[in-house]
Amino acid sequence: MPHSSPVAAIYQVLQQVQANAETNVGIFQKNEAATRAALIDPVLRAVGWDTTNVRMVEPEKTLSNELRIDYLLNDPAGKPWIVVEAKCLGSSLDKYGYVGKILGYAISLNVHTVCITDGLTWHIHSHLQNGKPEPIVFTLAKNDFLSAANELIRWLDAARCGHGLPPAAQETAAAPAIEIPLAKPVSKQSAKPKHLLQPEMAFTNVAQVHQLKLLPGQKPK
Repeated sequence: MPHSSPVAAIYQVLQQVQANAETNVGIFQKNEAATRAALIDPVLRAVGWDTTNVRMVEPEKTLSNELRIDYLLNDPAGKPWIVVEAKCLGSSLDKYGYVGKILGYAISLNVHTVCITDGLTWHIHSHLQNGKPEPIVFTLAKNDFLSAANELIRWLDAARCGHGLPPAAQETAAAPAIEIPLAKPVSKQSAKPKHLLQPEMAFTNVAQVHQLKLLPGQKPK
């Protein structure tokens, strides 16, 4: 029975998305709903998010009177995990005021990652609690599907928050990384146990070695 690689499966989806974008670029540049349905939803499904399950993928989530996000991806317990914001194909993804507002609300929701995409280019904002670092950016327009597939698995794989895993593994997947302290180096001045001490070897001073008195031209035997 042949086995399929997750990366290979996502690779094929990304190829189809890129081809669809080229064929229907005029529609996707003007229609965000079409962009979401044809370019973004297939990618989310490829990394394990069931876009028909509104408890798992909550569309059009209203956060305030001023802001409504396109996708809120929840963990198995229903807690917000990832925010995905969609734009029409070719739209700017880095408008400072807009991005800042999205990240601010994401921090208030305690989500781990924010993705802003036009279907081909993805901006991944992570480690939100540590400030506003530069996003990780990758695009399908350059046909680098392998790198894009790896980045999508790294940041958006639904199993990272426990989906598809048994309950015990879900807790492990959703738990923050634990920093393991390094072992303290052994001090160079630490005394060795007596049974490991080696007897000191006696060395003879070269100056004390009796030199043979040889006649001129005579070699030592």
